[in-house]
Amino acid sequence: MNDQDRWQQLGQKRLTRRNLLRASARAGVGAAGLALVGCGDDDDDDETVAPAPAAPAPAAPAPAEPDLPNKITVFTQALVNNAALWLAEEQGFFREEGLNDVEIIAFSSGTTASESFRVGEGDIITTGDLPAINNWFTMEGGLRIIGALERDSLGYWGMALSEIKTAQDLIGKKIGTRVGSTGSYFIDIYLQNNGVDPSQVEVINLETQVLVPALDRGDIDAFFIWEPHPTRAEEVSGDKVHRLTSAEGHIVGYSTINARTSWLEDYPEGAVRFMRGLIKGADFAKANRDATLKYFEDVHSVDTGASGPQYDLQEVPIALDLQFYNDFCQQFRWAQSAGIRELDEELLLNEWVARDPLVGADASRAPAAPFATCPV
Repeated sequence: MNDQDRWQQLGQKRLTRRNLLRASARAGVGAAGLALVGCGDDDDDDETVAPAPAAPAPAAPAPAEPDLPNKITVFTQALVNNAALWLAEEQGFFREEGLNDVEIIAFSSGTTASESFRVGEGDIITTGDLPAINNWFTMEGGLRIIGALERDSLGYWGMALSEIKTAQDLIGKKIGTRVGSTGSYFIDIYLQNNGVDPSQVEVINLETQVLVPALDRGDIDAFFIWEPHPTRAEEVSGDKVHRLTSAEGHIVGYSTINARTSWLEDYPEGAVRFMRGLIKGADFAKANRDATLKYFEDVHSVDTGASGPQYDLQEVPIALDLQFYNDFCQQFRWAQSAGIRELDEELLLNEWVARDPLVGADASRAPAAPFATCPV
């Protein structure tokens, strides 16, 4: 090959290299770069094009913080039945879930708390079973049940003056309870199961803290209510009174936890975290009997002698399970027969119950409702 041919060949290589560089720039090769190596034995043929520096990958957006409530106000009672709630706050389980301001306000009864809740106060409320049903109708769906906090039959008692021995002895007598609470349900079912028409007794509406002194004075002949009031009656009145009956074989009483519907819609993640904290509180209370009873004695002046028996017999499911639906449907149909609820009303379970908070916390605790409305 002569010199002229060699120069023509080298010029062609350089032209090809320039064209490739221009093409790669137009194509945006950038990060991958393009290395071109000369093919001749001339020094110029060994030139290498260095790759362009890699462009930084775009940063992933930070996950959005959940919209949590600044404060949660809970209405309840200072009873060991609600230990899961009180201990969740006392032990810091709500704070572990990012709920830094949970205010728990104690009321004398769930029925009394409901009166404040219905006028717009509070976010969450614990009530007995009958108020949980009545509140949903009264508030036109403005409240939904999110879990069974506690249930039992042996924590409900009919206490009577010592001369009253049977259900028939109550005919014509005065029976105290907090009307509208589970006590009303207990009285009716106990009497019916023993062949007594509930219309044959006079039911007196009293706040729960008044029942013990009223029975001791003889203002009433009996009262039907939950612990610790029956134990207190024994302490105050001695052998003037006795335990006429427990609720076993008659009803299952509940402490339920309910939330305002608008609050659930505004803070779905807050509701899930609240239920997780509640489950932790229940687990702690179950595993620490002495500490739980001491807490109620020190903080709420509930004597261990009164709270201990209730602690030992109660079940704390923190659930919406098959037993829950069966027990509440039985009570709803009774409420209709007793004139407390209208006969044309229906308890639409999927609207009354809000499962999402429990499903988010522990789905095993909240299976789907077995029926849309209560069986007849």
